[in-house]
Amino acid sequence: MDANILPVHRYKFPIRILLFHLVILCLIATLFFALSDVSKLISSLFHSQVFLSGFVHSDPHPANVMVRKHPKKRGRPQVVLVDHGLYKEIDSDFRILYAHLYKSLLLADVPAIQASCEKLGITKMVRIYSLLP
Repeated sequence: MDANILPVHRYKFPIRILLFHLVILCLIATLFFALSDVSKLISSLFHSQVFLSGFVHSDPHPANVMVRKHPKKRGRPQVVLVDHGLYKEIDSDFRILYAHLYKSLLLADVPAIQASCEKLGITKMVRIYSLLP
């Protein structure tokens, strides 16, 4: 993966992912790189944290998630994560439930979205998620 993650220490804090800041970061990075390259890279980085390692950087604003020219791959972006004060460790049960929700959203399967939200305890989000295309 084209990401550079500085060494981290494990802390337990609530997870808060600031998607708005990541969108702004992607837009700024498009001055130098293709939006699709930057968004795929940031998505793959956070997806690998949520679905593979279960250890998630929980403060991804533009000062903590930087995009730079890749030092070894000419013309390609590299993501650099800094400020490791807020991380959340996600257990396997949550990751599996979240994967089901994610799949349901991608398939626009409203009954499955509802079931996943209920299992995750976020029933207030069902109506919002059900409206997504």
